[in-house]
Amino acid sequence: MRFIPEVRFPLLLAAVPPFLTKLHPVWISLTGSPAKIKNAMKILLKYLKPHKWLVILTLVLAALNIGFSLMDPILLGKMVNLANDHQSVPPPGKFDWNSFLWKYGWAERKGHKYLDIGVFYILLFSISVAMVSRIAKNFQDYFLNVIIQKFGAKVFTDGLQHSMKLPYQEFTDKRSV
Repeated sequence: MRFIPEVRFPLLLAAVPPFLTKLHPVWISLTGSPAKIKNAMKILLKYLKPHKWLVILTLVLAALNIGFSLMDPILLGKMVNLANDHQSVPPPGKFDWNSFLWKYGWAERKGHKYLDIGVFYILLFSISVAMVSRIAKNFQDYFLNVIIQKFGAKVFTDGLQHSMKLPYQEFTDKRSV
């Protein structure tokens, strides 16, 4: 029988279906009792608690990134509506480049008012939205890396301190005696 290292992922425990634990030995170590899961979460939160403001800032930046990323399809839809409106202007052939490119004002469609803007403004908003989204994503990645480094350093330090407290006899090779 080959050696399979024990791997524990406390965050994924609830997502493992019960039938997978019978398929492969690695899945056995991924499951646990609710008490073990609760204990693992307490340990995780103990290490994350000093960095709670960085975690909150990272989550806010992630929400900002996703929110601005979802605005791009809205702007593309406005561009398609603008092209459709200018193609269907009566009479055919009376295309107004000035309003197509530079219009900015309110219009009414199907009883609802909406902001009617030209291609220039749509492109300007699209570039601005993409830039804000990318900047938020970069800051999110930076703060996440800071959290990961501090979290890992603390776990490593605590593990090293714990192993230094163990008696020397625990580390000696008993087979060589």
